[in-house]
Amino acid sequence: MQISDLITIGRLLTRTSKNGLLTFQPYSNFQDRFLTLRDIFLVFKDKRVRLVTLTREVREQTMVVGLLEKDVLEEIRKSGPVEVMIAPEDLRLLEYSPDFYDPLGKKAIYLGKEMGIIRDYFFNSMYDVYIIQLGNGKEVMIPAVDHYIASRDDQAVYFQDIAGLLEL
Repeated sequence: MQISDLITIGRLLTRTSKNGLLTFQPYSNFQDRFLTLRDIFLVFKDKRVRLVTLTREVREQTMVVGLLEKDVLEEIRKSGPVEVMIAPEDLRLLEYSPDFYDPLGKKAIYLGKEMGIIRDYFFNSMYDVYIIQLGNGKEVMIPAVDHYIASRDDQAVYFQDIAGLLEL
């Protein structure tokens, strides 16, 4: 596996707490389900890669994580922030977890009206993108991010702020 095969989800900063926890800065593609993974990859500035095991995560105002491999803490302090990455295979496994939301076949609702059906979706290495077949037969792709999704339930995905995307 190459570094280019991995999916970057955030970075660990050099700050550590008294009990050895590191500050985790999630990127925009970060999803809470990523924290169910125990093994993650750390990529240092010099392109060294370490597979490490998360021991815990604590949420306060910032997200902090612990690592089983204590020797890595000193490496991170010396080298500066490191990229946190996961393997694509791990992402596929997460899709089968109980909290995975399957959008296929769900109604796409915007401004209280059904605009179409979600026919497909894909992960673009940052976030899911929903492919919606509109009532007029055209398709539109909408990123599945908080900015565009107001809510989801068993029947539908409720979109917001997508007027500009529909005009494309």
